[in-house]
Amino acid sequence: LRQQVLEARGWTIHRVWSTDWFKDRQGQIHRLLSLIEEARQRAQEELTAEQEARGTFIFQNNRATYLSFAAGKYKTVRRAGRIPVSVYVLLERPNMDQYLERVAQLLHVLEREFGPYRFKDFALVEIPRELARKAGFNAAMLQGFAYVNSNAFNVPPSRFNALVGWYGHEFSHSWWPHTIWISREGQGGWAIEEALAEYGGLRAVETIAGAAPAEEYRRKGYPPDPIYSANEYFKLVGAGIDYELGNLPRSVEAHNIGYNKGFLVWNMLSLEIGREKFQRILRDLTRRYAFQHVSLKEFWRVIEKRSGRDLGWFYKQWFERRGAPEFQLDWKQEGGKVVALGVASARRIDSRCISKPLCSARVRSSRIWPWPRRMPVMWRQF
Repeated sequence: LRQQVLEARGWTIHRVWSTDWFKDRQGQIHRLLSLIEEARQRAQEELTAEQEARGTFIFQNNRATYLSFAAGKYKTVRRAGRIPVSVYVLLERPNMDQYLERVAQLLHVLEREFGPYRFKDFALVEIPRELARKAGFNAAMLQGFAYVNSNAFNVPPSRFNALVGWYGHEFSHSWWPHTIWISREGQGGWAIEEALAEYGGLRAVETIAGAAPAEEYRRKGYPPDPIYSANEYFKLVGAGIDYELGNLPRSVEAHNIGYNKGFLVWNMLSLEIGREKFQRILRDLTRRYAFQHVSLKEFWRVIEKRSGRDLGWFYKQWFERRGAPEFQLDWKQEGGKVVALGVASARRIDSRCISKPLCSARVRSSRIWPWPRRMPVMWRQF
């Protein structure tokens, strides 16, 4: 009778038998928590549908942030899942369900790199292209949603890979800085926020699109919008613009250095430490400092501790100095094969800074085949 009274008042009863509790307590706890979460989500969806039918929209944010919202005659497409994903579009488009599948895939790739996504859901909100242009952005990532210009929604899911680099960068801001905030004491903020976001874009391309597109990304930029790359960094240096990554001022020029050089430096560090170990370190950082401020020096201290290595040489070379090494290559041939390779640096550098690139270098001509990975390398420094 008591159960019937409760159910009449809207309760849902789930029984846990004593024998099940005795034999598998943790399994029963997990089952109950899952049922509670399902009931909570179901109630929230019913409440949201009822509110929207009345034209009432309620937003709640339990963390201090800056206020931003979009209002318009949006049509909504939702995808349920561990991270619920939605799009708010001004014009209906075909295959939005498949589009959201690709968005969810990209978020899962970034979770492997940076740790769990910290917000209850994720949404893309369409902004007319002309309005976005006047506001000075193609996309802007906030906590839990992103403004995206209309052109991105015109890309069919079959060509979604064209968006992976750009979306990868923007979505990575869910971790940098929306999960870890950069301390305003001193400089270096761009090195973490923008450079790590661009590194997230690179890793997304390498994981989803493959190694060859990722190499093109690093060298010349990722098509169809090749904005950031080593090539663009050298253009900045050629124009007399350069800063130390560990001391970047808040300016447009420093912003571009953080983008174009910074993501390559984080990628080199990842290769130096090892991809999987670097992933574990970044996931630990976002867990330990979630919704806190952290300085670049503290950030680096945790990287050294978790890697078990003294990486001061790397920091000094890439965060405290401007520019990049300039090399002159000389080689000796015998019988159409390279038997010795000489590397001359225009300025003194730590040899550890270039060990990885040299080991993956290839020499090609009509008579020279790619040289073996184990070939001894000779160097001289000036």
